[in-house]
Amino acid sequence: MCRFPRETVVTTTKPVQKTRRRDLDWTYDTLRLTVWSDNGVESVWEMSSQKDVIEVIRSKSLDGLEVPVAGAFACALAARSLLQESPHDYYSRFLNAARAIERATPGHAELTDAVKRVLAAGDRADGPMNGPERLVETIEAEAIRIHKSLSAR
Repeated sequence: MCRFPRETVVTTTKPVQKTRRRDLDWTYDTLRLTVWSDNGVESVWEMSSQKDVIEVIRSKSLDGLEVPVAGAFACALAARSLLQESPHDYYSRFLNAARAIERATPGHAELTDAVKRVLAAGDRADGPMNGPERLVETIEAEAIRIHKSLSAR
């Protein structure tokens, strides 16, 4: 379940200029978006499933290049979660999950590119020959590469 931050309303008589920084952090099974202000942490969103990430993408809570990075990690979350289910149709279910992630914001070129990169990495891992676990490792590695390359922009 995605934990959304509570909204805080602060009223002041003077305009306040805030410096904001946003961090996307990946752990083994969670994508965390932390929004920082001059006063410290403003909000933290933890996403532990592909559906959580899709929900956050659709809510327009992510800025610019955070969307394709989140989409790549959503693919990694989907690939990992599907390991718990029957291996019979693993690859077709993963492809369906990737398509759902891509459709989170139709027409978002960077998101489409990120999902395609993840799928291409999965193809190179040769999942059916090496097994789903190898596919998950490869997808996570590609999501990390996408994060690094887009963060450098």
